[in-house]
Amino acid sequence: MTSQLTDRLCRLTLMEILPALGSGDCAGFGAAVSEYGRLIGEYFSPVQGGVFADPQIRDIVLTHPLIGHNLVQSSWGPSVVTFTPSASAAEDLYREWESVVAPAQWQIDISRPLNHGAMIHAPRGSCE
Repeated sequence: MTSQLTDRLCRLTLMEILPALGSGDCAGFGAAVSEYGRLIGEYFSPVQGGVFADPQIRDIVLTHPLIGHNLVQSSWGPSVVTFTPSASAAEDLYREWESVVAPAQWQIDISRPLNHGAMIHAPRGSCE
């Protein structure tokens, strides 16, 4: 990985991703995370066959740019994520996805962010 790419990834993280997350700027957060994912995907494209490992995801991003906007691949895929500012926006995007892809071939989940670190709960007396 070149120092220029490393510098860009660090700058994205420190100057765009974290501030957008801290201020609740969903659009800025999604755009910055998407750029981060695209840069990493380009770096690994010789191994995974493109920015996205799954050819179906690549096709969706190319042929349906509004639905594929700000998609980020999880690790080596095939899972992808995107971010919406509200549950209703997520439901609208869900309906758009269903109009483009065969629902039986995909599992689409809507989830909320976890706004605190991990927690461990143990009943009293269970850790003796």
